[in-house]
Amino acid sequence: MTTRIAHVERRNQSANNLKQFIQIASNMMNHWHERQRTRQHLDDMPAYLLRDIGLDEQQRQQELAKHFWQR
Repeated sequence: MTTRIAHVERRNQSANNLKQFIQIASNMMNHWHERQRTRQHLDDMPAYLLRDIGLDEQQRQQELAKHFWQR
């Protein structure tokens, strides 16, 4: 009986680990998508709005040069 309980507990722990991994991966992909979307908006932004948010063209280009996983 104890062996069966231990087996079920290990299986439950594995399932919990998988759920946690999927949640972390999903959150990471959501962050990456948000960065990509934000950088696309920055790329589309006209110069007068760029000035309104306190950025110059060089700062925009530096941000746009980053990969989606970079902060």
